Amino acid sequence: MSLVEKFKNGNIEICKFNFAIFLQATLLLSPIMLLFYQENGLSVGELFFFQSLFYLTSIIMEIPVGYLSDNINRKNVLILSFSIFLSITFLWLFLKGYWIVLLGEVLFAVSKVMRDNAASGYLYDYLKSQNQHQTMTKHYGYLNFFLAIGTTLAALIGTWLYVKYGSKIILLIEVVIISISILLLASLPKCFTSDKKHLESIKHRTQEFINTAKKIYKNKSIMNYIYYSGLLTSFSVLFALSFQPLIQNAMLPVALFGVAAFMNHGTRAGVSIITGKISKLFSIRKMIIPLFILYIIAFGCIFMLLQIKNAPLVISLILAVCLIIGCQLLFTIRHVSRLHEFVDSENRGNLMSINNFFSRTMTFIILLCSKLLIDKVGFTNFYTACFCIFLFFGFIAMLKAYSIKENI
Repeated sequence: MSLVEKFKNGNIEICKFNFAIFLQATLLLSPIMLLFYQENGLSVGELFFFQSLFYLTSIIMEIPVGYLSDNINRKNVLILSFSIFLSITFLWLFLKGYWIVLLGEVLFAVSKVMRDNAASGYLYDYLKSQNQHQTMTKHYGYLNFFLAIGTTLAALIGTWLYVKYGSKIILLIEVVIISISILLLASLPKCFTSDKKHLESIKHRTQEFINTAKKIYKNKSIMNYIYYSGLLTSFSVLFALSFQPLIQNAMLPVALFGVAAFMNHGTRAGVSIITGKISKLFSIRKMIIPLFILYIIAFGCIFMLLQIKNAPLVISLILAVCLIIGCQLLFTIRHVSRLHEFVDSENRGNLMSINNFFSRTMTFIILLCSKLLIDKVGFTNFYTACFCIFLFFGFIAMLKAYSIKENI
């Protein structure tokens, strides 16, 4: 199909949507976040601690954001999300210090919850309005591709800009990028398919959330996958956050920060773009046991990284961990796409909130423990404790998820 034909079929709106997501995901500070923290007088411990607060804020925001996503237009939720992110950029551009960085991370959590909750819902609603909702897995894979490719390019460009010009220039460029993405979102059509005639109260929404959570907890076909996917995601976040401190611990050049981030997000981009094609080759159930084994291998790579200072070997081990994180993303994309099949549009935000709630709660606990343990016991003992936790809870989650006999 030619580009003109795609535009005639309405795909130009998906192109604009994906490009807006791509621009917002171009987080130029991300590959050198540890250095930005250190500019503000913060340590590695604070990096993990602030990220735990990031996920705690995400947990708190799930219900109100799910309420917004299901009761007002998801396009407006996305615009609000990107506008909050723009305000963070201005905040960090003109102010410095411990509390300024913390405030920025809290606001970023609010922005990200809004984007994550509304983006897939908006995409599904748009596809449904075009009678193409059966292609959700493919298009959700593309959406994740644009998210990942944005952070992939930022990994190299952001590191280069930091070394050459410093963080202020990076933040100025970010202002321009986010402004363009907001304009793109504003040009998208409204795709709200709810039949509700009035807004629910937050109290009613909270009770609805609790009731839905209870139903999901009893539905093992949904809950066991949510639990397993959330556990894998939380340890993937731990691995990705560890790259910069591990490279610094090995006393290697700052440029390798960007290389590590490039491999991480590049792998995610590659996996996202091929998910729709390769998902037909094997069921999601067949990924459960291999993923558990791969995560054990990932921990082995982390333990080796703690002992070596050879740049090529460090990069090779980080690449291996990135490939494992990519496999987890493949599983998560299929898992989220599958969840949309269980609910109608009115409750889609609720289900996504519950899925994200479990994932972010697990991540919060792990990162909070990171702050408490790293400074006291050191990297090696900390990762040993994490490995033991993963073996115990991961094994249980793996068995529960694998017990679902669906051919999915």
